[in-house]
Amino acid sequence: MKPQYIIAAVLLIILVVYFATCNNGSGLDVNDNTSLVDSANANDLAVDTLNLQNLSESEQLQLEMNQMIENEIQASKSSGNVKAMLASFELGMSKRQVRKHMLKMKQKKHLVRVQKSSNLFEYVYQLKLESGKSNTYMDFEYSREGGVYKSICKPSKFRKMSKSDFLNEVKDLFIDWYGEPDFEVPSTKGCPRYIWITGNQHLDLYCTSKKVEFIYTDLNYEIPPNIEGGGDERPDVKVML
Repeated sequence: MKPQYIIAAVLLIILVVYFATCNNGSGLDVNDNTSLVDSANANDLAVDTLNLQNLSESEQLQLEMNQMIENEIQASKSSGNVKAMLASFELGMSKRQVRKHMLKMKQKKHLVRVQKSSNLFEYVYQLKLESGKSNTYMDFEYSREGGVYKSICKPSKFRKMSKSDFLNEVKDLFIDWYGEPDFEVPSTKGCPRYIWITGNQHLDLYCTSKKVEFIYTDLNYEIPPNIEGGGDERPDVKVML
């Protein structure tokens, strides 16, 4: 055999061995790349599941809440589904609209004027609870654009009623208005905490060391603090969007 044929035959053998090693040397066929990807995805899922199992109950609850907030914000952009706040005030109202609405509610006797100090009067909403009417003070906070993005409401607790029982009466009224709470959060203040999320509106009902409060927040402007907060009062942490 001529030398050039011998060289060509040797090269052909080397090529055959090379391709056989690439495809089959590891024991995988050509389509096993897909199996490798599936295996990697399965490993990632297992790691995610393990991480979730390692989270505390509060951390898992916070993850669920964050997901619902994200979904509701997106849904509200197309549907505009946001329920009114206390006394039919609405998120986004300007100071002028708030004053106008306040006079309208006063004429309808939904708001009453009470004396807060010797020379200061304030309009309050009478929250109609099972045990009676609770004068509820409302403080509004306005965004840089001039619209209401938060309403802090402070109902007056009945003297002979515990915080927990009083909060439960407020919760029952809110269930009539907004449906069952989306989240119930364990609390160290002597009563549970309830959260409703509707569109871009976040409603938080909770106890402090001495009283019951609830806050309406516009999620398009501020995301409330995580549920694991310390101190007697609810931490006022702002995350501007």
